[in-house]
Amino acid sequence: MRTRTKFAKIPRHDMHRNEMKNFFKGVRKRIGRLDAEQLREQYNLIADEADFLDALFTANSEGLVVLGEKGEVVRSNPAARELLGMDPSLAVRTLDVPLSVASKRELSITYPDERSLEMRTLPLKAGTLVCLRDITAEKARTEEELRIG
Repeated sequence: MRTRTKFAKIPRHDMHRNEMKNFFKGVRKRIGRLDAEQLREQYNLIADEADFLDALFTANSEGLVVLGEKGEVVRSNPAARELLGMDPSLAVRTLDVPLSVASKRELSITYPDERSLEMRTLPLKAGTLVCLRDITAEKARTEEELRIG
């Protein structure tokens, strides 16, 4: 008699970090008892989630750059290239990005246009996430408000 191992489906794109960890722990515990169809189902769930997260990363209007442990660019999104005005691999060499620590600072960029960026860094398990946001308009409004009084 054959028994089927049941897994809860991954809640679509709203899974919390602990839920994801518990899901993978459950799969690891039972991996030896899964048949080919069950493995395929679990693989498809994970692949769908990875595709969704990739789409979010790519479509995000904030510039995102993932750095490895030594500061090399592992991945970046199109917004990072647009905000920096060049390939992030070239730009991060001149930005003095703090690795594996949380930080926040303002950058002034002059190429291709003059603008102000907010750069936040967040430590990752094996590297650093750099988040870039254009604050040029926000900064101009604040300066105008201060000037007007």
